[in-house]
Amino acid sequence: MSTKEEVAAMMANSDAETKISLLKKAVVTVTKQKQVLEQQNEQLRQQMTSIGEELARVQEENKNLQRKLKTVELEAERKLKQAVATSKTSWKGLSSLVSGADGTDGLLNAKKVSSTSAASTGINLSPEDQEKIVLENENVHKQLFELQSNYETHKREWETQCSQQKAELQVLQAEIMELRSLADAMKQAHEQLNVDYVTQKALVNFCHHFFTLSRQPVQCRNRQSGTSLTVVPSLRKEYQTTLPHEVSGNLARGTVRAVISSFKTLMEAISVLVTSLRDSFGSHLASTTSGNIRCYKDRLITLLGVHIEQKTSLLGHAEKLEVALANPTPSDETMTEVLITQNQILSSVERWLTLLLEHARLLVDACFMMGGGNQNGNANAGKPTLVETMTHSIMEALAAVRGVVNSVRFICSDSHTVMSQESYDSVEWMIALERFWWQGCGASDHLQEAMGKLAELLRELTSSILPSPLRTVLQHIAEFTESFAKRVQNCNTASAYVSDNHTHKGMGLPNMSYAQPREEIQQNIVTATPTILDENEVLQALYSTDLSAICYHTQMNCVLLELANKCSIIESSQKKIHRLEAIQQQQHDETERMRNAFQSQIRLLSEKLVEYTNNEKPL
Repeated sequence: MSTKEEVAAMMANSDAETKISLLKKAVVTVTKQKQVLEQQNEQLRQQMTSIGEELARVQEENKNLQRKLKTVELEAERKLKQAVATSKTSWKGLSSLVSGADGTDGLLNAKKVSSTSAASTGINLSPEDQEKIVLENENVHKQLFELQSNYETHKREWETQCSQQKAELQVLQAEIMELRSLADAMKQAHEQLNVDYVTQKALVNFCHHFFTLSRQPVQCRNRQSGTSLTVVPSLRKEYQTTLPHEVSGNLARGTVRAVISSFKTLMEAISVLVTSLRDSFGSHLASTTSGNIRCYKDRLITLLGVHIEQKTSLLGHAEKLEVALANPTPSDETMTEVLITQNQILSSVERWLTLLLEHARLLVDACFMMGGGNQNGNANAGKPTLVETMTHSIMEALAAVRGVVNSVRFICSDSHTVMSQESYDSVEWMIALERFWWQGCGASDHLQEAMGKLAELLRELTSSILPSPLRTVLQHIAEFTESFAKRVQNCNTASAYVSDNHTHKGMGLPNMSYAQPREEIQQNIVTATPTILDENEVLQALYSTDLSAICYHTQMNCVLLELANKCSIIESSQKKIHRLEAIQQQQHDETERMRNAFQSQIRLLSEKLVEYTNNEKPL
């Protein structure tokens, strides 16, 4: 069936079977042609789908394409029924360009498709209209690729800029971590300097008080001669106003026993406090991780072990002192043993206070984690401030007490000189030592303020904790702190020395008092004659004090300046990080907005294509 003539001859001269065979072959040929046409139609649809996928990657310049598409639609509407044919011709031309053909072939194919479409639909398009439609399609195609290339370029630039900003952000975060570690180190150094300053201040106040008295020999003699002992009536009647040595011995031994008992109770309370905190840490703490719980427990276990060791050593020295005072026949060996034991006790107390100073923040933080301040609604927001305030108060109070202990140990280090000048026994020495201690504590106003503030804060902390062993031991420590603060206040304000109530209660022990008030002594010191004072020594002492103060304040100013610089660097870094994060968020939002806009535009164009295709099928 190469030609129509041969087919017609065969149909005319052949029999019925041959004709049927020829008809079957014709049907098969038509069917194959139909399948080829359907495959071509499917390819065209796939090409239109690929065009829709490319439109998803377009940016804001797609608006120009929309305006031009609207122009084409308006032009098609003006030509009435030519709109469907024109749209079909436009998209077929665009598909031919996307398939990879060059400009000339695409133009010819577009013209051929346009003429074929026009012939099939019965619409006559002039060559100028066809040329215009093809050129318009070609321009649209070029603009699509330009938009795509611009989008890819901007995307690469944005990814590069984003990676650079992320790298800068990581560098800034590393710098912030380093600056924070430096700030923490400077903060610890500042706390240590503050503790040393409070210790030295208490030592200076203690020594200055007795140094001033030592420069006034007349007032010292009047103060010694004005000391009187009040004896209970039964002892006065028995010994006829003569104070026996046994009564003084009972006074000294009772004082030592009372001090040892109070100190032992305090150290036992600290042991119970640490043990309660150690046992209280568990999985019920929702705001703390298991790693932090183990860390707290390990630190508390270490603190408890060192505390028990120092407590055993200190109480052992105290028992030695009590045994030495119980010796009925005092001698030089006994006095030497008392002085050695006294120095050991003071050294042990100083080491114990240093231990508490180093772990004050741990104890306060653990107490607040176990329920301190939970009854208030805004406790969690103000917890760091409360912890800092409590820690600062505890460290100031402990540092002040340590300064007084250092002062006593420093002054009593020359006790052998005093013993060689005059004959003293252990009982008289302990009575004088007690007076010496409380009189020096009363001379330190900073110690009184620190202990009073600490007692108040401990009361507040105790009231905010639920009834438990922890609350009981904190209440006992608060009571001990209040009694110590009151006794220091009495020594500072009262005109007479009054012994501790628990030492003399129910025992009938004598009370020691001064006939001359503290205010009169200070007034006499001020109004003393210039001949008594050694001006050179006073000037030298003042000069040394000024130099020490200047050195300390210079060092503190340097530390504060460095801290301020670190804080300013941290603030500027944080501002820069916030700015970079805001820029990154804006770019991300802009990208999301553009993608949503392109998706909506592609969806609209796809719907229009489907509508045009459906309108074209009946034709």
